[in-house]
This record gives sequence, structure tokens and C-alpha cells, in this order.
Amino acid sequence: MRLIENSPIVFDDLVPDQLSKKIESTLLGPSFPWFYAGDVTYGPNPPSGVKDRNFGLVHTYVKEGGEVNSQYFDLVSAVFYLLIARIPWLANHEVTKCRSFMQLPAGRSTPNNKHTDGEYPHVVCLYYVSDSDGETVLYGPNEADGVSAKVKPKRGRVVVFDGKMYHASSNPANDTRTIVNFVLTEQ
Repeated sequence: MRLIENSPIVFDDLVPDQLSKKIESTLLGPSFPWFYAGDVTYGPNPPSGVKDRNFGLVHTYVKEGGEVNSQYFDLVSAVFYLLIARIPWLANHEVTKCRSFMQLPAGRSTPNNKHTDGEYPHVVCLYYVSDSDGETVLYGPNEADGVSAKVKPKRGRVVVFDGKMYHASSNPANDTRTIVNFVLTEQ
């Protein structure tokens, strides 16, 4: 299975139900360490010129460059290993950045800031921790490209796409939106 330009791969049966429930109960539990993000796209310090800030919470498992930063990485990294079983060519990739984002209901569900997760070749894997109404909107590889796909958050769902595709989260109108974002680079 190969990535096709502008076409994400979506799995609903990749993560066993028992594991998806464990990830959900851990990340949404009372002792999981979430941290304030001034913007869920850009983190605690969005660059100047960002007009629409989308506040939320973040947890960093792997810092940019591959340094593990969280005791919870073993739990969520199971998603990456399950993905390798379905997309074997990802076995020559490593997790170079991994974070979770939580967005609280905003009363509106519109796409946030369109972005890529890096200026280098990479693959993005989004894991949806729980059901929500805040879609992920995917565009093409050019910032001016229109919408190529929308993916609705569903517990256990995984979406994989080429990192050169612009994408954006959407604020949930009614539900808490929680994801794990893996950035994978070839070794």
C-alpha cells in the first residue's frame, strides 16, 4: 500500500478496541499531564502574524528530532507499530515528533490554520482518541489548494498522509477533540 498524492489512507480497524479504550481512558483521565497551547497548530508560542488562534492543550511524547519526552509514549507508540503491520514500507521510518492535542468545544466547527508539520519529507499519522465533531481537513501540497478530503474523528480511527499535504484541524462544536499526531521520517 502506497500513499497517493492528495489521498489519505484511513483505517478504522487498525487498533484493537481494548487498546483504543485504554488510550482514551488514559488521555482523558484525571492524571494525564496536559499543557496549555496558545494555538493547537503552532503550540504555546504561535508565530507573529497568526490571526486566528485556536487555544487548546498539548502533550509532547517525542520532541522534534526524535527525543522521547513522555512516559506515555510506549502506550501511544503501539499505534505506529500496528500501522507498520499494514503499511510495511513504514518500517524504515522513525517517529521524529509525536504530540497529542485536545481541543474543547467551541460552539463552531470551522477549519483552523492550514499548515504542514515540517519543511522536510515526512509522513503524518493521526490517531483519533475519541469520537468528536471536529474534522481534519486535508488540502493539496500547495497552500492555495482546495479541500481534497475531510476525516471525521472516531475513536480508534487512523489517517495517514504525505506530510507535504496541507491540513487543518477543526474546532469541535460539541465534543472534545483529542488526537495523537505522529510525524514519521525515513531513516
